[in-house]
Amino acid sequence: MATDSNDRNRFRTFLRAGAISVLTLGAIGTISTVQAHDRFGGGHQTESGRPGFGPMMGERMLDRALGSVDASDEQRAEIQAIIKAAREDIQALTADTEVYRDQFKGLLAADEIDRAEFEILRQTMLETGDAVSARAMEALLDVAELLTPEQRAELLERAGRPGPRFGHRFGPHRR
Repeated sequence: MATDSNDRNRFRTFLRAGAISVLTLGAIGTISTVQAHDRFGGGHQTESGRPGFGPMMGERMLDRALGSVDASDEQRAEIQAIIKAAREDIQALTADTEVYRDQFKGLLAADEIDRAEFEILRQTMLETGDAVSARAMEALLDVAELLTPEQRAELLERAGRPGPRFGHRFGPHRR
């Protein structure tokens, strides 16, 4: 029975760590989400006026999260710089996503299915995804190092609560 309890605790810890990752990745504005919402509409607008969750939305969520843990002006400035650099790097890493999509369509439209070509494309896409994941993790850890252990614990605790994560729950008026 103790093992089941330990497994549950490890799983909960994993989920909470995942929640804080989501917070940071949301702030970074991961490109796959932005592109999906740009294409299919997300009810919000990016800086270009197109539908989607663009950098402005991520900045508002980040500002709320940092406000909820009383981050200093210096912390805010450094974190915003980290996220801006990560966003630019991720955009550069994912610049070829349209090319990959077109290659995929072309391979699918061919008279004969070339499994080897699909595998090459899949591997290329995996490498891109791995590079994006590594860059996002680097940004997450850089941000985490700027926050105090108490601030990180508060963010984890807030992220583990049921209900909205990035809406009105964040802010000094909510506890």
